[in-house]
Amino acid sequence: MTNNKKYYPWIVVALLWGVALLNYMDRQMLSTMKSAMMIDITELESATNFGRLMAVFLWIYGLMSPVAGMIADRINRKWLIVGSLFVWSFVTLMMGYSTDFNQIYVLRAIMGVSEALYIPAGLSLITDYHQEKTRSLAVGIHMTGLYTGQALGGFGATIAGAYSWETTFHWFGIIGIVYSLVLILFLKEKKDHTVAKLDSEPGPKESPVKAAIKGMGMLFVNISFWIILLYFATSSLPGWATKNWLPTLFSENLSIDMSEAGPLSTFTIAIFFLHRSDCGRYLVRQMDSAECTGTHLYRFHRACLDHSGTPAVRIRRQFRHDCRRRTLFRYRFRYFRRQQHADPLPVRIATLPGDRLRHYEHDRGICRSDHHKTVGRVDGCR
Repeated sequence: MTNNKKYYPWIVVALLWGVALLNYMDRQMLSTMKSAMMIDITELESATNFGRLMAVFLWIYGLMSPVAGMIADRINRKWLIVGSLFVWSFVTLMMGYSTDFNQIYVLRAIMGVSEALYIPAGLSLITDYHQEKTRSLAVGIHMTGLYTGQALGGFGATIAGAYSWETTFHWFGIIGIVYSLVLILFLKEKKDHTVAKLDSEPGPKESPVKAAIKGMGMLFVNISFWIILLYFATSSLPGWATKNWLPTLFSENLSIDMSEAGPLSTFTIAIFFLHRSDCGRYLVRQMDSAECTGTHLYRFHRACLDHSGTPAVRIRRQFRHDCRRRTLFRYRFRYFRRQQHADPLPVRIATLPGDRLRHYEHDRGICRSDHHKTVGRVDGCR
């Protein structure tokens, strides 16, 4: 299965789809199990403590994400993915043995570290295996695994109601541990990964610490980084608040048992995000083919998924390239506007390339003769 070069890139997507599912399922299921767990862990009766428990994961996950990206650029991504999955699955298993709030809190923090290591490595591996024509589709399919896992995480409350919350954590953790063994057998690292390129470069090698500090410095002075950060922070703030508290809201305000409120709330959110992912993937492919202005905004995000160089260098290079293209377009447009007042109509039309010339002729009722190159305003072609 792993030797088929034609189909193996899609096998990689399928394998990582399962990891993405477990990634979001394990983090989401806790939000639906508050009512079952607070019987044994009384500290969870306080909304403040429950909020702290959910927030510690997000804080550590956010702070670890840049570090996880730098780690994924420098070590074997297969073993990083396998190790990340194994650790957070083992943490999920151990949460079933917790007896007080402090134990759950520490385990939740460790889960934030381990899960943060997966996304940069997983997306980087997918974009290495897929070229321009299939990259957007492959990443979009992978994203559906995240939303499917988020939806299935709501059934944690259903299983906890039928058995117990300890059993739920045990089985979800065991599933992840077994799946990490499957990845060891079938997931392969791309041979031309950045690590191999860096090792083959002649001359003295820069220490990882200095390279990380240099990369972060370049990133923090890049205005495009702050724009992307603000965009995702603005959408994630209400998004994660809704994901974490909607099951409790449904259960308490609508008088619905948590075993029903959990799947209802997670499926409602996941279906919306799944639909948005499909639409977004389609729009991205259309923008790439049309080379429209909106493509520049997407390229800042896609540059982070490329495997050549650090994220800061990739964003900086792509930003310069797009600025040059926009400057050249403005220069040509201004030159054309000036020529409108100075040159006769045939000369102006001759400066228009390709499709723009055909649109110009169509809008103004202009036809070209097949027998000579004169251009004039006529009612029809002669």
